[in-house]
Amino acid sequence: MIVVHIALRIWLVVAVRHPVAFVYKHNQANANRRHEEYIFHQNNVYLNVRDRASMPIPSHKCTAATDDNLPHPPVAFRNESSFVLAGDIGTNIALRQSPSSPYPLLTPPRPIPDPYGWLRDDSRSNKTVLAHIHSENEYTHQMTSHLEPLRNKLYQELLSTICETDCTPPIAQGSYWYYQRWEEGVSYPRYCRAPRNELYLPKVNEKEKDIQKPLLPGEEVYLDVPLMAQNKAYIAVGAVVISPNEEYVAFSVDETGDEVCHFHVKNIASGQEWVLYSGDRRNKLKGYGAIEWDGMSRGIFYVTFDQAQRPNKVFYRQLFRKDGSCINGLDTLNDNLLFEEVDEVFNVHIAKSLDSRYLFVMSNSKESNEVNYLDLHHDFESDCPNKNDVVCVSTRQKNILYRITHCNGYWLVVTNVGHLPNFALKVCRVGETCNIHNLNDVVLSKDKTPVFDGGIIRSLDHITVFNPLSSISQGSERPFAYAVATGREDGLPRVWILELSEDNLLCASKVTHLEFLETAFDVSVGSARDPTLPYVVVNYNSLISPLSTIAIPLANPSDLDKRRVLKEVEVPSYEKDLYLCERTTVKSRDGIDIPVSLVYRRDAIQAGEGNIPVHLLGELS
Repeated sequence: MIVVHIALRIWLVVAVRHPVAFVYKHNQANANRRHEEYIFHQNNVYLNVRDRASMPIPSHKCTAATDDNLPHPPVAFRNESSFVLAGDIGTNIALRQSPSSPYPLLTPPRPIPDPYGWLRDDSRSNKTVLAHIHSENEYTHQMTSHLEPLRNKLYQELLSTICETDCTPPIAQGSYWYYQRWEEGVSYPRYCRAPRNELYLPKVNEKEKDIQKPLLPGEEVYLDVPLMAQNKAYIAVGAVVISPNEEYVAFSVDETGDEVCHFHVKNIASGQEWVLYSGDRRNKLKGYGAIEWDGMSRGIFYVTFDQAQRPNKVFYRQLFRKDGSCINGLDTLNDNLLFEEVDEVFNVHIAKSLDSRYLFVMSNSKESNEVNYLDLHHDFESDCPNKNDVVCVSTRQKNILYRITHCNGYWLVVTNVGHLPNFALKVCRVGETCNIHNLNDVVLSKDKTPVFDGGIIRSLDHITVFNPLSSISQGSERPFAYAVATGREDGLPRVWILELSEDNLLCASKVTHLEFLETAFDVSVGSARDPTLPYVVVNYNSLISPLSTIAIPLANPSDLDKRRVLKEVEVPSYEKDLYLCERTTVKSRDGIDIPVSLVYRRDAIQAGEGNIPVHLLGELS
């Protein structure tokens, strides 16, 4: 049996010619709150206001049928008088359209029937809605109960391929190794760390099944998610960020499943934990899951939502004084608004540069974006950061996307400016006025050709910059920095190591394409938190090789003997030596080479054998 994997690329384009703004005219947010329903009138008058809480909305429950002894499916009630308005509904309600859109809204607004709108209940508390959902679940259970033995069999088969007691590869950050540990039968991980005394990861006892025994000497659990999950129906941990002084951990938690998080700060040594509240201290602070520390371990940056649950504002909250004491019970008295995105087409995200020098505030849409930055080396002892401290790299422009990475006083810019089919690699100095159209290419020193020109041959996704301490201490002949680039070439994920030098601007003195023994594989750069490491950690796997975490030296990336396998995922009962994988191409009717990956048992193909059964797997991307 041979499995053939064929990569196909299909683009789906949807054109919208008449923009509309939808507004629900009945509010289902709280069952105990007055729900109003408006009936649209041709003279733009909303009449017949009714209390929806008292309006009966029946739903047929699951009952047994008499003819064939099968249950009837529950049928949701159609509320024919419910609708939403599409078009210009006035200035008091936020429009779901970009202010820069050249297309006018419909005037007057038109009613769109919404007979099942009553099923929306963001509070998850409306008894009528919950009763209907329970009846649907009951019907599903009755109709599929005969499949229970098969479900159990498939579940046990899945578990047989997984080592439930496991750990993630430890990541170097500051004075510690950071990792997560999973325990058999437990749905959530424990976040752990251990003192870091070596450059490379020491031997980890991955066979240790006792979760109480440390994997590394000096291990401590700084976030016990199974303990947090006790007596909770749902919990999901978002961002988990260690403070620069390594004394605190800030994390976000979603306890409802609606992707709205609360924020917590914990003292790792004492175990004391604070929940961040809004100004009245009656409600927990809500926001998007992203969270970052400032450079002095005194405060955090976080993102909040608008009414449409769109991340739109970035705040800074000072938590501690210089002496480490808590400020005002961690309420909002010290919150500063740093950035607000008013265009509803854009979402706001925050992240730190790998060297922790800058906080990036990114406004992203599907077709354009904008990046702002805040210098975290500024001491905010006397005053907190404010809007004036946030600097824009390049203002947003239609159909232009870009991302930035800090490299010793330069911005490495990954962008599609110039209507390129892929992203190119550009460079400019930090602090200079940046015109995205006039950026210089990062070129090879010897022939001045661009390393990534944005053409169709090679695509670029991301850049990670490393500044090994050894390169700083061994003189000027060492590279200015290393840049690890990820992208695609010949239909496969690729990783390149760029040795950067400074010649007026940054250029690449050497580019090394990482090669592996197998011809069909997947590779990506792993989590990196320490830019001073002399190696980059990559995640590697193939059709026959389980996921491996490999440390590759930046100075000798092509030397296979100097690569270190830090961890390989164990797959019980799997024998890799029984299989082979190959990569080839097949000509299409129009002469285009289609990449094909083959995986098969070594004994499947015999000399002189005729037809062989083949499974085809096509990838739509």
